[in-house]
Amino acid sequence: MKFAHRIENGIYVIYPEGNLMTGSVEKLYAYIGNSLGNEVIKGFLVNLKDVIYIDSTGLGAIVFLYKKYLKHQIRVFLCNADENIWQIFNVSELDKIISLYDTEQQALTAFVSTD
Repeated sequence: MKFAHRIENGIYVIYPEGNLMTGSVEKLYAYIGNSLGNEVIKGFLVNLKDVIYIDSTGLGAIVFLYKKYLKHQIRVFLCNADENIWQIFNVSELDKIISLYDTEQQALTAFVSTD
C-alpha cells in the first residue's frame, strides 16, 4: 500500500493506494503520524479513488480515525470510493456516521459549509 497526502485550507487529504486491509493498516497509521507531525488541522479527508479493496480491518482503521479525530472536533469525510467500496460502507451502515462524497471537491466544499 502506498500513500500520498496534501493539506488544503487546514484539511488533511490522504490518498491511499492499493488494498486497505490487514497488514497495511499499521502503515497507514505510521504514514499519517509521520506526515501530520504537529500540523494543526480542522478536517481529515480520505480519498479512496485508488483503493482497490477494503476488508474489515480497513473499515476498522477508518472508524478508528473517525473516533480519534472526533475527540478533537475534527471531522472525517471520505470520497471517491468505487461502487464495491460504497456498498461495504452502506451494508455496514458506516455511511450513517461518516460522510461519504462522490468527489474530493464536494467533500472539501462540505468541510467549508459545515464549519
